[in-house]
Amino acid sequence: MPEAQATLARAHLHEGCPSCEETARLFRRVKETTSREIKVPEFAVAMAKAILRPVPSANVDLARVVLRRLKATLVYDSLFDLQPAGARSLPLGCGSRMLLFRAGEYSVDLRLESEPERLSWTLVGQLSNDDHPSDAMSNLPVLVMAGKKVVGKTFSNEFGEFVLPDLPRQRLRLCVPLASQGQQIDLALSRFNESSDPERN
Repeated sequence: MPEAQATLARAHLHEGCPSCEETARLFRRVKETTSREIKVPEFAVAMAKAILRPVPSANVDLARVVLRRLKATLVYDSLFDLQPAGARSLPLGCGSRMLLFRAGEYSVDLRLESEPERLSWTLVGQLSNDDHPSDAMSNLPVLVMAGKKVVGKTFSNEFGEFVLPDLPRQRLRLCVPLASQGQQIDLALSRFNESSDPERN
């Protein structure tokens, strides 16, 4: 403000006006705060960068992510169920086969579907957490690997279900990366997709 007005304002403040004195103190604090140089600690900068780091897209090669492997154990195989007396068995490599695996606290329920005239087969499955049933198993990547090559890839739906059609009859492995847990469900499919003959498995 002009010097003449500033002189009048100072004189008014010296008279002890409480309202104007409070306003003047507020302006002095604002001026001190805005003129002060603020140094942000390095740890706070690093934390902010980590929080704002861009999320990898769905096109990231999940097969290359290093996670602790949870090896799955076979719990149930419908191939060994007792059949009714006199029932005809399905042709070799035909029909569906039910499998249940357990990997740590997780269960993987699978159905293998194939026909003898086709060289490919279909895998239908569902993921669940037996120890914590309320945990969501949706939008998880589900990969089928032939060696280091991804031959099938999809994501689980809201119920943890997934379908992988047209899989080759090769030595395959099912992988479900659980990135938030630093783990990966891993199970071999090779001995289940080649034949429905228990003598060959």
